[in-house]
Amino acid sequence: MTETRGEGLLNTMFEGWDPYTGPLLRRKNGAIVSDRKGTTTPYALFNLQPRGKLFIGAGTDVYEGMIVGEHNRPSDLDVNCTREKKLTNIRAAGRDENVILTPHISANSPQAQCDLYRLVCEISIDVVEGRIPEWLANPDVLDHLKHVD
Repeated sequence: MTETRGEGLLNTMFEGWDPYTGPLLRRKNGAIVSDRKGTTTPYALFNLQPRGKLFIGAGTDVYEGMIVGEHNRPSDLDVNCTREKKLTNIRAAGRDENVILTPHISANSPQAQCDLYRLVCEISIDVVEGRIPEWLANPDVLDHLKHVD
């Protein structure tokens, strides 16, 4: 997508059949997907850290259907990464937790680009096989993908 800026064309020609090589590879890890539009909060990301690797940090604007991380399990996980902590006037000793975020994987790092590329390829295989994730069928996601450089 970066080199073609969304203007690339793909052309294929059928050359023949190959012998059966076994089952297609399945995803080992699913995607962590934002289920709403907004700005990420440290409180929400702190509670998502145990579920997988995050590609974004606090204060990042996200849209519904945006991949924000890689899930530890094979299934995709829809999350609310914009959730804020409910504040009350009542305070109790030991009630508040320190929110300490581990550094997220920068989208510009080779590791993140490799992870995202692998994740997109695996999702593409699912789509070709007829297993379309709900979040991918969302019109907002499809509209956003049309405008990505």
